[in-house]
Amino acid sequence: MNEYFLEHAGVAVEMDLPLVMRILAAHFAEPLAVRFGGWGAGQPVPFLSWGEHLYERGFSVQGNAFVLMGWPTAAVTGEGRPLDRLRRDMNAAGVLHKYHRRDADVDDDLYLVVGHHDGAPAGALERAAAAVRDRLAADPVELPIGLADVSVVAADSHTLAPPVFTGGLPVDAATLLELMGSAAGAADPSRSGCHG
Repeated sequence: MNEYFLEHAGVAVEMDLPLVMRILAAHFAEPLAVRFGGWGAGQPVPFLSWGEHLYERGFSVQGNAFVLMGWPTAAVTGEGRPLDRLRRDMNAAGVLHKYHRRDADVDDDLYLVVGHHDGAPAGALERAAAAVRDRLAADPVELPIGLADVSVVAADSHTLAPPVFTGGLPVDAATLLELMGSAAGAADPSRSGCHG
């Protein structure tokens, strides 16, 4: 069962794991270009991310995590929202994305937790984040993400650490079901499944 269908819609939806693999293969058959940086503070941007300027959202401290965020080049140029479309296409396979609580919600960013801090002072954290944002503004990076770059990771936590399994696509349904059953336990279906 998918955790976010249970949490957001209150329904237990069985995931179609072979369809999940086919959707991922189709979406990444051609590499997806993702851009990190390229926007200075106060410069015009093509859109806001959760109401914030892309300069601010591009690198931030969230709790104890350092978060790097990028957007598909197609979204930046106004040609579409490919990550949001992928996440929506997963609904057909019984997988609801965490940030799609309502039909109108959009989540077209790619975020990476690149490190953690252990109680550093707020001023030092903001200076470090601003330095990274300034570097990304001056030297943006565009990465193509293809099927060979996508992995399935099974873990006992949302942090994915430590991983119980990591494998390239496709992963057969029997392996995924076995991993989900051993990681979450069959007694608690709310903890079992994909997080989207």
